[in-house]
Amino acid sequence: KILFEKINSLPDSILAVAITQDSKFIVSGSQDKSIKIFDIEKRKQIHHFKEIHTDSVLALLVTFNGQFIVSASQDKSMKVLDINSKQQVHHFKDAHLGKVSKNFPF
Repeated sequence: KILFEKINSLPDSILAVAITQDSKFIVSGSQDKSIKIFDIEKRKQIHHFKEIHTDSVLALLVTFNGQFIVSASQDKSMKVLDINSKQQVHHFKDAHLGKVSKNFPF
């Protein structure tokens, strides 16, 4: 079953994708420095964190409880975003010496 035939709201390359544990939401991170949340059942975008980073979003993780998104960027930072309130909770500035380029779901 195809969840989304076409998503017109994704102008730049998607570099990272995560799904919530309950399979309700897909989260995408892209070259345009943004993170988007999509409702799978409704097949539509429900939030757009515009330019949440200063460079491409390279890695995403949704916490087990589905409450937070953790993002890592080529800007060397990590951010914690609350899915329900649609707010940034924390910013780990210069968290790494270089870009974070992979997700390792261990």
